[in-house]
Amino acid sequence: MAQRVSTNTQEVTHTDSTDHDLPKIVRYWILRLLVELKGDQFFLSRHGFRDDDVAAQIGLSEFVGEDAPDDLNPAQVRKVLRKLYQQAQSDPGTVPPVLAANVKRIAELVNLNAVEASLFTFAVLMRAYPALKEICEKPANLRRKQLADRLAALLGLPRQEVWDAFRPDGALARTGLLTLNTHSHYSGSLEAQLELLSETLPDRLTDAIVEPTDWLREMVRASEAGHLQWADYQHLAKPLSVLRPYLRHALQEGRKGVNIFLYGPPGTG
Repeated sequence: MAQRVSTNTQEVTHTDSTDHDLPKIVRYWILRLLVELKGDQFFLSRHGFRDDDVAAQIGLSEFVGEDAPDDLNPAQVRKVLRKLYQQAQSDPGTVPPVLAANVKRIAELVNLNAVEASLFTFAVLMRAYPALKEICEKPANLRRKQLADRLAALLGLPRQEVWDAFRPDGALARTGLLTLNTHSHYSGSLEAQLELLSETLPDRLTDAIVEPTDWLREMVRASEAGHLQWADYQHLAKPLSVLRPYLRHALQEGRKGVNIFLYGPPGTG
């Protein structure tokens, strides 16, 4: 049974997003991915772990390092993993308070609903903590519907609402805060398919309380002035011979409501 994890917080303190000190919620998600969502098949073999550091961070230190057995017993490791996961289920933790406060401000600013805010929060933490990012790199062949199902199961969210959250006309896509990678050919891992508005977001949103307008101002800059001249449009000489005098006359007369209809192949407008 999936658990919905609270993002509420009473006290806001500084959060250090080093990968040596995983927040409970991040460790819980890793264990859930490995146990409940069968990610262990990509992470564990009799030859060892895909990443010893991640194994140590989630509680498998006895199986890594100099004292680790030469050949792991996968069945034994899975037994320990299940026990760790059961323990984590009793106290999965909450989103770090600084991030929770920042996401709340952003959600209010751009009208994110609860599911959209949860997905955005997960994507930020996935980029902020390499251990979670590592586990999210497999499986690497998730179709879009499978990705939505996996996120729903991991975060305890309604599947249809997760799918709807990634619609092109949804708040996440319209704002660019979180989108699905269009270069992944509609297939890929959680890590490969989830794209944040900026690579700096995880550090900015987990380090300190920030005003959304401040970090948006850093990422959105005025474009350079145009450099094309009329000479660059010789291929449109005939329509321009009509359009330019028409617009010049409209300006001279101070006419209002003068409209030009542009049509043609994509990009014409």
